[in-house]
Amino acid sequence: MNTPSSDRSKAPIIELSRQLERFLHLEAASGLVLLCFALIALIWANSPYRANYFEMLHLSLSVSIGTFSFETTLLHIVNDALMCIFFFIIGLELKREFVEGELRNPKDAALPIIAAIGGMAIPALLFLLASDDASRNGWAIPAATDIAFAVGIMALLSHRIPMKLKVFLLTLAVADDIGAIIIIALFYSHGLNLEALFSALGILTILILLYRLGVRHLLIYFLLAALSWSFLLASGIHSTLLGVVLGLMAPSTPDLSKQELVTWIQQLKGKVSELIDTADAHAKTKVLQNISETSYASMSMLQKLELYFHPWNIFYVLPLFALFNAGFVFDLSAFSSPASIGIMLGLMVGKPLGIVLFCYLAHWLGIVKLEFSFAQIAGVGLLAGIGFTMSIFISVLAFDDTLIQESAKGAIFVASVISGIAGYIVLRFFSGQKRLEKS
Repeated sequence: MNTPSSDRSKAPIIELSRQLERFLHLEAASGLVLLCFALIALIWANSPYRANYFEMLHLSLSVSIGTFSFETTLLHIVNDALMCIFFFIIGLELKREFVEGELRNPKDAALPIIAAIGGMAIPALLFLLASDDASRNGWAIPAATDIAFAVGIMALLSHRIPMKLKVFLLTLAVADDIGAIIIIALFYSHGLNLEALFSALGILTILILLYRLGVRHLLIYFLLAALSWSFLLASGIHSTLLGVVLGLMAPSTPDLSKQELVTWIQQLKGKVSELIDTADAHAKTKVLQNISETSYASMSMLQKLELYFHPWNIFYVLPLFALFNAGFVFDLSAFSSPASIGIMLGLMVGKPLGIVLFCYLAHWLGIVKLEFSFAQIAGVGLLAGIGFTMSIFISVLAFDDTLIQESAKGAIFVASVISGIAGYIVLRFFSGQKRLEKS
């Protein structure tokens, strides 16, 4: 017999809230781990052992098989190979948002998308106004948002902010990721090699055909994806974009439909009841294995991949990226460079200004209806100014000059810390939201 509480726990809105809470906790943990490794990199790069840190970044690795040879550095392995997993997760999250999230309904997604556009356009404009010819190519650096850190700050606020505001920030960050991906593809890819590009696309076509034919062995897909990555690396398009494409290609429909799962469970009820009192351990094991396999088949490939790769991304890939990219020699004079001024202006001023301005402009034009206070939107805008991961990644692509890269990283770090603290203070003390009790 179902109790009212059990019926309530099955309600779609409750289930959606649980999934969102799980995602928020994972991202919050990711932000904490990311911060720890960024601080390790920063302390190491400014310690007496700084030479060891920079030697590690440029440690050369080579592979030779017959006439084939491949040579790279640890830094490039992290930025070009491991970061594919980060972009793969972004692709999966985008697919989920398009299929069952806020981006599925254009009306619900309108406000965060408009906010994201403002949060990218105004910071880029401020950067261009402050930069010089040598640093102008970094205009996209302050346009990015680090979802892990932003959600981590949200988690600290716990029940003091409404769930709708958390969803607004998440959807804004996802829309921001889409913009960053498009920018990287259009402005930070060089020397297009069509032969290599078509080879990569051909392998992606084979991946689709294999799935249609019923092949489900992940190792086969991993090997083909690695081969496609090697061709994309030679094509001139940044290889990490392959991760986004693969994530968007992930099928969202399970092999076993919900109705088939319900029918199977109903048929199984009688067998389970009989097995509870039986001493036949082999029969019990067989039924339990059948339950496990059928439950797994009821999950889509999108859900399986997110479940498997998300922890790897937040606890291994992003921390390694922070360790290899967040280290810079702290020099106060570097903060007066045009690149640093542009980045700090863009992240600390441009992000909140663009998000607030575009939200109120859309409301004034009648495109959307605002459900949040000015302080709540401004607080989200400040949290969106935490650029870190994506901003550092774009800075590496934008600048070949090591000195400009170093000053850019320093500005990103300082601006992200100030934006995070300011966003927390505004949402904690000035958003007009009293503490919400758990229901």
